[in-house]
Amino acid sequence: MYCRHLTVAGDRPATWPKGRSGNAPVFQGPANRYDSRMLVIVRPPGAAFRDAISNHPDRHHIDVSRARAQHAAFCAALEDAGLPLLRLPEEPDLPDATFVSDSLVALAPVLPDRPPVVVVARPAVSSRRLEVESVLRAALSHLPTDTQVV
Repeated sequence: MYCRHLTVAGDRPATWPKGRSGNAPVFQGPANRYDSRMLVIVRPPGAAFRDAISNHPDRHHIDVSRARAQHAAFCAALEDAGLPLLRLPEEPDLPDATFVSDSLVALAPVLPDRPPVVVVARPAVSSRRLEVESVLRAALSHLPTDTQVV
């Protein structure tokens, strides 16, 4: 699957099995015990996905139709686990825009009298910087107005 990672809150943290490498954590704890404030932002791969940044030897053979089918299955699995999704439209001219988790991290307040915090990324690759604004805008539309953006 083309997805890099997923971070979710559950009873226990995601852990890596001993000796396993890659980007897919194994989640422990009940799948239906996520924070009710959690919202997973997703974006399907667009036509430009075939030009996504990659070091994989077969990077020139990306099957966008297959990636879209995998993305749909990924979204279905998240919904089956009880996670609400905020579905953004594809970005036809931004190859890596489907990797929305690279754009920002939203943190729930630790103390009840503190606002949430959104940490916004500044991608090193300049072609990826255009992805951040739409993800930030979507996230902020679902967060309190006093959310801190850093």
